[in-house]
Amino acid sequence: MDPFYQFPSHLVFAESNGLLNPARGFLLSIAYEICQYMMLTEVPFLSSALCYLSEFAILGNPAYPQFNLYDIRKGECTTAFSCYDYN
Repeated sequence: MDPFYQFPSHLVFAESNGLLNPARGFLLSIAYEICQYMMLTEVPFLSSALCYLSEFAILGNPAYPQFNLYDIRKGECTTAFSCYDYN
């Protein structure tokens, strides 16, 4: 899938599944529009940095995500290792 469409689709998915509040969704929609603009102007480092920073706003810290990335139905992670069964 083309990153131009892929990055903003993460926002749509997060909003439709209740993973974001409306205010954060609004700010991220602006960030993704800037991200897409940077892709169109072919500024590779800046566009990828902005796009990935916007992803972190949805996911949280990769080592301690805000929700289980593999099954969002499992709810919030309360500790760094509570999202996954390591047994």
